[in-house]
Amino acid sequence: LDNRAGSLAQTGTGLMTVNATGQLDNTGGKIEGNGDALVKASTLLNNTGRIVAAQDATLNVGSLDNTEGTVAAGRNLALSGGDI
Repeated sequence: LDNRAGSLAQTGTGLMTVNATGQLDNTGGKIEGNGDALVKASTLLNNTGRIVAAQDATLNVGSLDNTEGTVAAGRNLALSGGDI
């Protein structure tokens, strides 16, 4: 999934799910949820990107490159993966 310099936004209060079976490239992009957010990818590139949830955020990734990126949650943040 290519979200380079793009924006994925959820304005409701429910769960926002982004599920990429391969690589999710969020370089310079924004993934923002007004409620909880769940992001799954085998590889997550978040260089200078933003992944933000107003409530809880869960990231399940095989590998993560978050160079100069932001991953944040208003309540709880859970991150799991092999190469973080």
